[in-house]
Amino acid sequence: MAEIRINATGGVKLYDADDSHYAQIVAGTITSNVDLLTLNSAGITVLDGAIDFDIASHDTSNGLKLGGTLVTATAAELNIMDGVTATAAELNIMDGVTATAAEINLIDGGTARGTTALADGDGILINDGGTMRMTNVTTVKTYMTGEILQVVSGSYATAQTISAGTNTAAGFSVALTPSATSSDILILWSGNQRASVASATSVYAGTSIWGDIGGAGYNNLGGGSGDYQDYVHGFTGVDAGERAIIGPFSRNTVWSPNTTSACTVKIYHKGASAIQYSATKSEIVLLEIAG
Repeated sequence: MAEIRINATGGVKLYDADDSHYAQIVAGTITSNVDLLTLNSAGITVLDGAIDFDIASHDTSNGLKLGGTLVTATAAELNIMDGVTATAAELNIMDGVTATAAEINLIDGGTARGTTALADGDGILINDGGTMRMTNVTTVKTYMTGEILQVVSGSYATAQTISAGTNTAAGFSVALTPSATSSDILILWSGNQRASVASATSVYAGTSIWGDIGGAGYNNLGGGSGDYQDYVHGFTGVDAGERAIIGPFSRNTVWSPNTTSACTVKIYHKGASAIQYSATKSEIVLLEIAG
């Protein structure tokens, strides 16, 4: 039958029922009398808090079990929790996180800033009134530009002949496709012209802004009627072969095309007489403004 035997070296042997095997409890060095354990029907109590309970064989493959389940964490891993004040709810925030360590480390204040080019649809992390949200740079661009939804521009410096009394389109155009039918297009144009004449004459010229919707044809949008008398810039008594600077011209107007088709803008020039001019610098800027 099972029995307990105490040997001469201070060990306690617990034998099994057939007296063939035993498990021994060996006493180490004891320097004073001390009560270690209390065993009763309620359980086992370690009486002195200064006593270490060392499971020497615990190696994540064998050792401490809780409710029959082996604890696979090491002491060092469990000690990581030492001093943690997070609640269960706070720790559960990590449940479902799919970010890598490298991705999380991007929000480290010491992370080097890159020069990755931004494009519509790229994301950016925003503190939205205390809640962190991911939004796209297109939304940020719209917010930063206020009512200006997009800007396009173009410039030219090309020699061109203006026939007397004829509206002549400049040799370039700028196009913008509105994002909504309610949008307006603010058109800004400025430039200088350097005109040369074949014979002594008075040099007059004017400029107007014309627009086309989806290839349907150009129409005068304003900023000049196309008739040079309405906005004369010129010199009187220019000798043959001389050059006269006509300008600077500046034409601004607002176009309400009521469309989401491509809107193309050109500058038309008109002279009182046939002249040859070259644009020293001419530029159109189109701004889509939310309607």
